[in-house]
Formats: sequence, C-alpha cells, structure tokens
Amino acid sequence: SNQNNYVAGKAEGLLILSECQNLRDHVLALKTAQASLSLSSSIDHKRGMADAHVAIGEYQMAQHNLEECAKSLEAALNIYRNLNDAVEQAEVLIYFGYIGYRNGDWQGALNYYTQAESMIDKNAEPYRMGQITIGLGDSFLESGMPEVALPKYEESLEYFRITHDRRAMSILKWSIGRAKYFSGQYEGAIDSLETARGEAHASGDITLTAFCDDFLGRAYHSKNDHAAALSHFQSAFDGYSKAKNTREATRAQALMGRVYQQQGRLQKARENYQTALATF
Repeated sequence: SNQNNYVAGKAEGLLILSECQNLRDHVLALKTAQASLSLSSSIDHKRGMADAHVAIGEYQMAQHNLEECAKSLEAALNIYRNLNDAVEQAEVLIYFGYIGYRNGDWQGALNYYTQAESMIDKNAEPYRMGQITIGLGDSFLESGMPEVALPKYEESLEYFRITHDRRAMSILKWSIGRAKYFSGQYEGAIDSLETARGEAHASGDITLTAFCDDFLGRAYHSKNDHAAALSHFQSAFDGYSKAKNTREATRAQALMGRVYQQQGRLQKARENYQTALATF
C-alpha cells in the first residue's frame, strides 16, 4: 500500500496488525489502531473509520479505560447507523454490553445483548450469536449463578465451532473452566483450563494464557495445592505484565499474597498485599 500510495489499504493493514498486536501488547495495539483511524479519516473512508473506532474501543476496554471506550464505540455506532449496517450496529451493542458487565450493570448488559440479538439473523451470524451468549454467560456468572452460565458458555462454544474461530473456542473453554471453578467442580475446571491454556500458549496468545493461569491458580489453591497455585499465579502475573494488563497483574499479585498468608509466610504476604494495594 505504501508503494502504491493506497491509503485505504494501509489503514486496513494497520487495523489487522493491531489485532495481532493486541494478543501481546494492548498499548501498542491501541497506537496502531489510532494510526489506522487517522488514515481512514484523511480520505473520509467511513467504514474504515467505524472499524477503527471499534478496535480502539476494544483495546481501551482491555486497559479498563471504559469511559474512553464508550466514546469510541458511540462514534462507531453513529457511522454504522449512517451506513444502515444493522449487523455492525449489533456488534457495537454487544461491546456496550461488555462495558455494562465490567461496570456491574447486569441488567444494562442484558438489555444491550437482547437489542443486538434482535438486529441479526441467528443462522447467518453464528459469530455474533456466540458473542451474545458468552456475554449472557458472563452476566449470569458474575451474578452468582454459575449453573446458569455454564450452559450459555456451552451454547456459545457451539456457535464458534461453526465459525472455526480457534481463539474464540479457546476463550470459551476458559469460560467453561471458570464456571466449573465457581461451581466447585475443581477437577473439571482444571481440565478445561489446561486445554484452553495449551491452545493459547501454542498460538502465542499471552493474554489468554495468563487468564487461564489465573484461574488454574485459583483452582489449585482451592484444592490446597499451594505450590501449583503459586506457580500459575506467577505465570499469570508475568503474562499480564507483558501484555500491560495492569489491573489483572495486580490481582494476581494479591492472590499470591493470599497463598503466602495461608502458608504462614506473613512477611511475603504483606509485601504482596502492600504492592497490590498501592497499584489499585
């Protein structure tokens, strides 16, 4: 695109590049997506601008910058409405549902998912139906209903199998592991999480690998296997730190403090808690 001075092509290339970068570094991915937006804006390429706004919103969400994320998504939604693209509008509404989930607004999240579902053909859009059902599962899980969340995750996994999206399927296996963990099914949780972790590690997905290590640490901790728990929490901390998931890295550090405390290593626990508290 540079050689041919094809601005739209360069913008699209940068946007795809940002998706790859996001697996390892959210900050770098955000900068690349912003560069893509700048190029699309320079030629008034509406769809490119909307797609870039969605990507920017996704990377801002990964860094828990929810206020800026909402602004980016609103900008994308307005453009998709002008383009009369219902499917992409539904995609943005799903992301708004994720924001509601992050803010603990379960009813608001459910409303967004329901609205998005009404705008798409379920049979023609298995990927977005997968997004909706995993969002519903997350809302139920955080509401203290893992037994309701689990079948939603399993339903979502079937949608993503239709799309052959390997990363999405790995994420669902992680989600199923979480639901089993919160249900007290620790052996089943470990099996699901180990499978998801192996797939994430093989694909070089640092963030998802860390998420799996996080919950593997919790599951082993619940089984009183402190050595395995600490090992996975440390791996989660390292992965989160590399991907610049500061909040998650700090949480992993606090979880390590809890294990140290139960081992009677109180000074080590205190150091972890104090460091985590300062960051939070």
